[in-house]
Amino acid sequence: MHKIITDKLLRFFAYTFVLTLLASCSNTLIAPSVSGKASVKRIVLISIDGLRPDAINSKNAKNLYALSHAGLYFPNAQTIKRSVTLPSHTSMLTGLDVKRHKITKNKPLPSYIKYPTVMQILKKHGKTTAALFSKEKLKYLFPPDSHNYLYGRGHNGIDYNQTRAANVAAEFSRVWTTQDYSLSFIHIREPDSAGHKHGWMSDEYLNQAVTTADEAVGHIYNLIKNSRYADNTLLIVTSDHGGKDTTHWHQRPEDLSIPLMVVHPAISPELRTDSDVSIYDITPTILYLLDTPAPKGLDGRIIERIKTLFSADAL
Repeated sequence: MHKIITDKLLRFFAYTFVLTLLASCSNTLIAPSVSGKASVKRIVLISIDGLRPDAINSKNAKNLYALSHAGLYFPNAQTIKRSVTLPSHTSMLTGLDVKRHKITKNKPLPSYIKYPTVMQILKKHGKTTAALFSKEKLKYLFPPDSHNYLYGRGHNGIDYNQTRAANVAAEFSRVWTTQDYSLSFIHIREPDSAGHKHGWMSDEYLNQAVTTADEAVGHIYNLIKNSRYADNTLLIVTSDHGGKDTTHWHQRPEDLSIPLMVVHPAISPELRTDSDVSIYDITPTILYLLDTPAPKGLDGRIIERIKTLFSADAL
């Protein structure tokens, strides 16, 4: 009888060991995990214009590379099929596909967007927002009732030099440590500019523009990590589109694929998933994390992996 029980116990422990070993060796995300009590009170959303996922490596983008391994990473996220700056950012900040918001032009537009943006929705529900952007055309997305603080090219005389990546990061550092913004949106232009001038994945694109953007992101992340808001701030880093040769509107995989990384102190590192996510999923996900109701009829959906991490059951 003793021998039968011992054999059963041995088989049980062996089976448990094998399952643990397989889980640790697998490259597939088996189950996301949150360590400790997770709380999201603030979100910083960084959009790096024209950044391709395959431009992120440990040589020319050490901060982005580290962040892509620091939390949850979606290496196959997709932008809309009108993969240009203003339409893509419109989808990012409204949760609508281009067929719904109908913004197809990529130039400064008169007036402001007619659909509610994530920032307007948050403001309506008593939360605070800030936006810092480096292309004048993006002003269209930030009507007066959408922000508590605005720093952007073409706004109040802010010019091209003042909206270089380093200057935008410095301005964010100046205001964020003294204010309590629920959502901060930051736009960095350099990779897109270099891609159009020199070509995507060229030396100038990788070793100058991407590196410049990476340094700005590193500055922002270090600020967050060392601030009094560190424990409950979630960082999202993404892009509006990729590119190939000197363009990005041909619906090629290189145009449509964008990085999407989500970092928070409670998210275990090295979580990677091939789940299908879109740029317009960002708005409903932000609203979910900040406990704010989303408008009905959005094309975007709460990103399931993130919802699982920060659901009531996970806390």
